Amino acid sequence: MFTLERQSTHQQMQSVLLDYMKTVSAWIDKETGAIEDRWDTIYSENYTAGTAAVIFAGGAGFSGNTELQDTAIRLIRRSIVRLKDMNAAPFTRMFIYHFSMMALLILPEDVRSRHKEEFAEDFLHGEPQDCGTINLNCAALQLGNELFLEKLGYRLANKAFMADLMALIEERENEGFLNDSFDQHDQETFREHDGMPISYSAFIMFILTGVMSAIEEWTPEQLEIRARLQLLIEKGQAWLNHATSFDGTFAMMERSRHQMFTWGSFVAYQAYAGMGDKGLFDKAFQAWLPYKKEDGTYSMTPNYLPHELRVGYEWYTLVNCYGILGMTGISMAERIIRSDLQMERINDRPPLPVNNQYLDLRSGYAFVRSGDDFFACSLRMHVGKYSPALCGFHYRLGGTKPPLAEPKLNPANLAPGLYQQGYDLGAWEGFLLRDVEGTLYYPDMTVNPETEWLEKGIAMTGQNEFLKYRKTIALTGTGIEWTYRLKAKRDFVSCEHILPLLLTDGRDGTRIEKRTEHGWMLSYAGRRYEISCDACDNTIRTPDAVYANENNLSLSRSLRSVSGVSANLSLVVAGPRQAGDEWTWTTRLVELK
Repeated sequence: MFTLERQSTHQQMQSVLLDYMKTVSAWIDKETGAIEDRWDTIYSENYTAGTAAVIFAGGAGFSGNTELQDTAIRLIRRSIVRLKDMNAAPFTRMFIYHFSMMALLILPEDVRSRHKEEFAEDFLHGEPQDCGTINLNCAALQLGNELFLEKLGYRLANKAFMADLMALIEERENEGFLNDSFDQHDQETFREHDGMPISYSAFIMFILTGVMSAIEEWTPEQLEIRARLQLLIEKGQAWLNHATSFDGTFAMMERSRHQMFTWGSFVAYQAYAGMGDKGLFDKAFQAWLPYKKEDGTYSMTPNYLPHELRVGYEWYTLVNCYGILGMTGISMAERIIRSDLQMERINDRPPLPVNNQYLDLRSGYAFVRSGDDFFACSLRMHVGKYSPALCGFHYRLGGTKPPLAEPKLNPANLAPGLYQQGYDLGAWEGFLLRDVEGTLYYPDMTVNPETEWLEKGIAMTGQNEFLKYRKTIALTGTGIEWTYRLKAKRDFVSCEHILPLLLTDGRDGTRIEKRTEHGWMLSYAGRRYEISCDACDNTIRTPDAVYANENNLSLSRSLRSVSGVSANLSLVVAGPRQAGDEWTWTTRLVELK
């Protein structure tokens, strides 16, 4: 049973949290209680008082340590100060408001009773009125706020407001994917944007799980909304199950992909909802622990590189903010297990299908699982332009990561100039076409292609203003295969196939073992691979070929991928082509045994 299985991680969760609280305690300003970031100055303190208060309140609950209890109260007091600071962004204050109330709710009952009145006036009148409902996770926070206020006895929940929020969240979930993105200036219809960040679908479920776990006992009048919240989580979990690989991680694309908070979010809602595969929950919890650093912090993205490089970060990623938010999820999971909180049917979840193919045209993603082999695909380019259309991500071979960097496109820097070095090149997979004027063309389609399933892959067909295309991505049992068929609608001087090669994650590095006739042999993390392309002549014959970017690994490195330091590998697959010409190629990445 899952409720018994999750107990096996409980003691380690508590140990991880206690160690992390020591680290955070050292950051707290003795005079003000502020938790400023130690690596960056922009956006620095942010919402950390509220989220850290939850961790310390949870720690006080399982340890009985009065110092942790006192720190939680101090952080709630700091939260009140921050709520009154109009220089803090409205959404920042919304975070603080939500999580500081949650912290008060989950403190031991005697402690909460002693301090409830101290914060009554500030919580009763402190919700940011200048925020609005700016995205779907904000709607989830606001829904929780109403329930928290009633649970604390400050006032009755606003039923009409909750009904509107619930309707909005339910409307945007559809088949289970919660699209966080809409026009924040449209506070009437909340016009949806094609953002489709997978990370925030998990994060919204984390917020809803936090609300469920903090309330614990529901009044008869609240049972309907409780049932609807559980259904939202259940549908959301079912969708994200398609994105989950058997190493305990899940595929992400667009905003905030693979930032540390996504780990805590995933573990928290799974602890509450249940997982059908024995050992998968423990894998999910263990997934981020190797990224712990000597100073007690963790990498913000899944690599071993130092914080100072901000590898794969968003502009708003900070070590204090996302580290604490990630551990808030682990704290929530710990409390769920400790208090034996659970969703209905927690022990009846089916295991993930060993072989699975799932397509969601609304979100624009496809997922293919074949045992321990896995990949996801972005069918179209979304508004954030994190990935080209038709681009695969989250590749797994035998349950391990091959030396392919997670995509992060830079539309302004698709390819480097001759001898160019730098760190702003994007990491992506796809075709790169050049015309006689030097203009670059890549898969920037913003509409879904026509799709069909292959045995262990997907075929995508369509056209845009400059070509017709058919692309397939397939798992072969020993590797990955990309096949293209392009038909030009205008003249081009060359066509390359670009692959994002992970050069180092801070622990393991890729080595070029040998240039072959059609590609390269590589080694990475104790494994050997071959990349080959049937249309690529990789034989070096002239100085131009030696020093060109084409058929070479770019000298420009990228820090944009969450995987680590990457560079794009070029495979020249075609020379000059005229309108009407058609050409094909297949590129393979094979693990050598």
